Amino acid sequence: MDNNRITSKLKAVKSRRVWVAHRSTLGATYKAASGYGEIRILSQNTAAGKVNQFKDKSLTKRLRSKLSNSAPDDLILLAGYGSIQVLACLIFKEMHGKVNVLIYNQKTRKYEIRKHFGE
Repeated sequence: MDNNRITSKLKAVKSRRVWVAHRSTLGATYKAASGYGEIRILSQNTAAGKVNQFKDKSLTKRLRSKLSNSAPDDLILLAGYGSIQVLACLIFKEMHGKVNVLIYNQKTRKYEIRKHFGE
């Protein structure tokens, strides 16, 4: 691979964001995932309490607001509550026509990108 292609790939990764669906553990950094782009947290538990994953309307509104700053090549990191992961992916797909997810493979101990296109 020539230097120009390497440089353009690095620029793409630096401009890409990794949206963490839900950070349930205080202090979780997702350091290894930061190699795929800038980490952004969509929802998280705080010292004051947990996110109520069953308040669909307010949660959807908050996720939609945060994801309004997303780009088609950004990634959704599947972490935390499953219901929040699903909502984040649905909103992202609605906005961009596809969903790019970042998942952690326990077997290989590495992150993997999966791209999903819909009809």
